[in-house]
Amino acid sequence: MNIGILCSGVALGVYIPGLYIHRDLHLHAMSSEVFVLENLLYDDKINKIADSKKLFHTNFRAALVGQKLAKDMSHNIDSSKTTKQFNYWLNENVNYFIVLSGFWMPLLEEFNKIYPDYPIEIECLHIDSCLSPSWEKVNHLVGDTRSTWLMRADKNKILYNLEITKELPISFSYRANELLLHGGGWGIGTYQDKISSLLEHNYHLNIVAYYPQEADFNHTNIRYYGIDPDWSPWQKDISGEYTFPPFSEIENGKTPVYKNNTQIPELFNISRSVKGIVSKPGGSTLLDSLQSATPIILLEGFGKHEEENAALWQELGYGIRYDDWKNNNFDVNILENLHLNLLSEQGAYPKYIDMLLSKFTKINEENLS
Repeated sequence: MNIGILCSGVALGVYIPGLYIHRDLHLHAMSSEVFVLENLLYDDKINKIADSKKLFHTNFRAALVGQKLAKDMSHNIDSSKTTKQFNYWLNENVNYFIVLSGFWMPLLEEFNKIYPDYPIEIECLHIDSCLSPSWEKVNHLVGDTRSTWLMRADKNKILYNLEITKELPISFSYRANELLLHGGGWGIGTYQDKISSLLEHNYHLNIVAYYPQEADFNHTNIRYYGIDPDWSPWQKDISGEYTFPPFSEIENGKTPVYKNNTQIPELFNISRSVKGIVSKPGGSTLLDSLQSATPIILLEGFGKHEEENAALWQELGYGIRYDDWKNNNFDVNILENLHLNLLSEQGAYPKYIDMLLSKFTKINEENLS
């Protein structure tokens, strides 16, 4: 069995989890490969992504409007690239697809129509707690298709944990009085508006700057970090693999040295060492919180699905709305209690990779019988 992990690089929340799955399958001697949707777009459409990122980073309201206008991406797909992709799957016998972005589904439907005798199985893997925009547009599921949810807002429940690392969470008492502020892969959200208030309450801040020039070195209680601006999630490295974002601290007067961790995103090492993450509640950020036992101070969500994520994290006692925390005078004891809630659930949720391996074992046994 050859497994295709279908991601999108536009949203790192449906890119980075795909790399975790690919990593873990290889550790268990399973054949898998990551495919990134943007590589099938017309070249001019790819070139426009950077402009959209810049606009959405600087204008959260524009980002929300742009998300609502998102449609099926089929009209942006280059048919010649699609043909090459389909032929590659056939030649490499890729027959089990784990789909993290719903924008892939029309292509799989087309693939199935062109090659109806080529058996495929499709698993729709939902990272968010309800349908995200790419899945809302999916009206038809191809053949042998099933859906897997890591978490469900409507059930107030986490179903599977997508393991990031085997390291145990750091005790709250060993963490510095620091917070991590970021806006996901595109630097979207209202996190920059919270900097002054947090500094006034004596928190040291680790801020992910979307552009190096955003770093303000006048504040001694702020450290800035950034992703290599030349990196793109739809470009492979020299070894032919997709990579986690190259990451570096940004220091005054120094050229950033971007580090590429092959096992986990470097940002996660900061997530697990701080007392709270101030961020919009993207699905991947929830996974960071769950694995590191670091609570989220929840900012406004990027659309309905992230608001559902926030409601779930509140309900489970894993996060708090920023305004609620502010009304409690940014009390660190609240963060510690949330951390303890997360810590108490470590190991309680089944691992997604274990479920997946069990499924593949069963499929192989059925094929041999």
